[in-house]
Amino acid sequence: MNRLHLVYGEAGAGTLRLALSTEGSDDCVVAFPAVLNYAPLFSSFDDAEIEEYVARCGEIFHSSDEYINKLYGDILSFVKHDFSAYDEVVVWRGTSAGDMLFYYMVCSLVDVALREVDLTPLRQMLPNKNVGALSMSICSKENINYLLSCVRPVDVEQKDKAAKQWTEWSNSVAALRVLNKTGEILEVEEEVYDEALLALCRGEWCAAPRVVGRLLCEVDFGVGDSFLHHRLISLARQGVVQVRPNAKFYNGAECTVERYAMPHIVDGVDLAEMRLFEIKS
Repeated sequence: MNRLHLVYGEAGAGTLRLALSTEGSDDCVVAFPAVLNYAPLFSSFDDAEIEEYVARCGEIFHSSDEYINKLYGDILSFVKHDFSAYDEVVVWRGTSAGDMLFYYMVCSLVDVALREVDLTPLRQMLPNKNVGALSMSICSKENINYLLSCVRPVDVEQKDKAAKQWTEWSNSVAALRVLNKTGEILEVEEEVYDEALLALCRGEWCAAPRVVGRLLCEVDFGVGDSFLHHRLISLARQGVVQVRPNAKFYNGAECTVERYAMPHIVDGVDLAEMRLFEIKS
C-alpha cells in the first residue's frame, strides 16, 4: 500500500521515519515545517497568503532572509503536495494548540479520504502521566510502533467539522495561540509570559536556557522555547532585562562555539542562541 503520513513538525517526523524504516516500511512521511501557534495565519493556500504569513513569522522571530525563504518553500511544498497520489493519507493528531490547528488545516487542505492517529493513548505510556499537551516531538520509537496500530478513519462529518474550524482560525490575527485548562485554543497577547520570565531571573544572573526551561515546565510546554527566546530578545532590546555573555562559552571576548544563527546583538552581547547569554531583571 502506498501510504503518506502527515506530521506536525520535523522532530516527530524524524522519529516516525526511524520507526517505519525499522519495521521495513517504505511509507512516505511529510512534515509541516511551521509553528501554527504564532503569527496571524493564512486563510487560503495560495502563494501570496503563504508569503505574507512567512513574513509575519520572520518579524516575530527576527529571522534571516535565508530562513524565511526556506520556510516559504517548505510550506508551499506541503500545501501543494499531490495527496491523491497515495492509497492512504494518515494525519497524526496531537493535543497542543499547534497540533490542533495543524489537524484542522489538513482536514481543510486534503480532498481525499483521511485516516488519523490520535496521540491521546500516548499519555498512558509516559512516565509522567500528568504531562500537558501531547505531540509527536515527545514520542519514542516504541511509542510510535504502538500508535501505528491505532490508525482509524476520519469520517466525513468529523473532517467537515475540523475544516470549518480551520476556516474560523485561519482568520486569527493574534501573535500567539495557546490552550486553556479545558483544552480550548485561545488568542493571547504576545507579552503574556513576560512577567513570568522576569520573575524567574529577578535580582540574579541566570542562564537564559534555565529560565526558559523552568517556564516551559510551569506552563506544561504550552508554548515553544523558540517563542520564549524571542521574548527574551525583545525584553533585552527594550532594556527591561540586562544581558551578559555566558562565560562558559567564551574565551575572553571570543566565542568558542560554532554559531549557526544570525546574530542578535544587544549591548554588545549576541543573543542568537540561548546558551550564549545570561539575563537578569
